[in-house]
Amino acid sequence: MSSYIRRLALTRYLYLSIIVLLFGCGALPTTNPVISEEKVVVTTEDESKTITLNEPQVWFDGYQKNSGVMLPKGTYQLEAQDADYLYFRAPLDIEFRSLNETPQTQEFVKGGIAIAKNSLNIIPACIYKSIQNDKKVLSWKLGNHFLRMEDGQWKKDY
Repeated sequence: MSSYIRRLALTRYLYLSIIVLLFGCGALPTTNPVISEEKVVVTTEDESKTITLNEPQVWFDGYQKNSGVMLPKGTYQLEAQDADYLYFRAPLDIEFRSLNETPQTQEFVKGGIAIAKNSLNIIPACIYKSIQNDKKVLSWKLGNHFLRMEDGQWKKDY
């Protein structure tokens, strides 16, 4: 009886190990970074609060690369805030591109990077589009990967 229990425990351990390996190696589908969440903001210009991208950054929507966004290199100036985010305006227009259409479509828009005020926010950083001075649309989730690039590919000064 004890060899049966050991075999059963070993089998469960083996299955659990396989599941962990598959999930750990990226077998899980990636979440779609594209969102469209309108936010009402308060204009807050403070020249002492900036973030700086040391080089342009290109982000894709997953392994299939159906769409992408390019953030320009340079200093992003604080332009607004709400209860959840600080909004930093890009020095140049942000490029959104659809890669799975023929011909490919692209859109250049005013916007920037929104950084969560609270480190426990589910979406810690986003790319946003500026609709008006008091309205922004969160358009692309950047997530923790972007935050881990701080002090390497970008820095914040605030």
